[in-house]
Amino acid sequence: MHYRLCDYVIDSELPLAELNSATAPGRETITLRRGPAVTPNQSDHEWFHEWRYPDGELWTSFAYTPGGYVCRFADIADFHLNDTGNTIVCRPVAGIPDGTLSHIFLNQVMPIVFSATGDRLILHSSAVAIGGQVIGFLGPTGQGKSTLAGSFCGAGFPLLTDDFLVLEDAGGGVQAVPTFGGLRLWDDVISAVAETAINAPDVAHYTDKKRICLGEYDLPFCNEPLPMKRFYLLEDDDSAAGSDVMFRRVSAREAVMEFTRYSFYLDLSAGAVRQTEFERVGQLAAAVPVYRLSYPRDLRQLETVREKILRHLDGEAVSN
Repeated sequence: MHYRLCDYVIDSELPLAELNSATAPGRETITLRRGPAVTPNQSDHEWFHEWRYPDGELWTSFAYTPGGYVCRFADIADFHLNDTGNTIVCRPVAGIPDGTLSHIFLNQVMPIVFSATGDRLILHSSAVAIGGQVIGFLGPTGQGKSTLAGSFCGAGFPLLTDDFLVLEDAGGGVQAVPTFGGLRLWDDVISAVAETAINAPDVAHYTDKKRICLGEYDLPFCNEPLPMKRFYLLEDDDSAAGSDVMFRRVSAREAVMEFTRYSFYLDLSAGAVRQTEFERVGQLAAAVPVYRLSYPRDLRQLETVREKILRHLDGEAVSN
């Protein structure tokens, strides 16, 4: 099946339910094939990088292979990428459902592939369109990026992305490129955002989050690139506990550090790649304001939080 993701076509042997069918050629075709099952063994490759959860549990390991890379998602699958990233072979652990493999491919592997093109910056961010411009939410996993994006989407503001934001240069500015119309939300958040989607399927076998395809529930999706207006960096739960909605401007230097922290990349060992990455985050920090956002994690106050963000965007002073 051929699917569309941004300006790429994906020729996939896995079903990708959140993507639309490709009806025209794309910038490039990425081939996704299913390989034989794998039995993970951490000694079978030389691993050069890893991602871990905040509690230290290993999530993803990266290794070089002849002619490319392998990305191992713990106890789920190995994804083998050739050196250009346009051919990918998924080797799942026996018994892993297709829905989990599709989720990992779309939300973990593809951001890495996009980052390898060298002409775009990919951030771990949710984003929505407001008045012809884009705001993004940055922060660690579990801090509410999808909840805020879902709240805006449920209120009629088109979603650009739930998990990874594609940024590119545009005439001296920075524009955001929509990815796909899908949200991943917990049941209690769905009840506050799109109650009709409460029976949506699970995202993956290891989580109770639901996968919401926007088109099935009349939720709006942005179909065109738009200029970036602002980023909000979500403070952690402890900082937000018991507080009102508060905003604090982040310096350009601090923004560079945060953009680097939340960037997707495959291999920064090559000097040219590293230099390009730093240049892009520097340009983004100079072009787009970033604010730390502290707010109470209370679903009953989502509408209030959303209204205060809109007032802040309009330049209105927001009382603390």
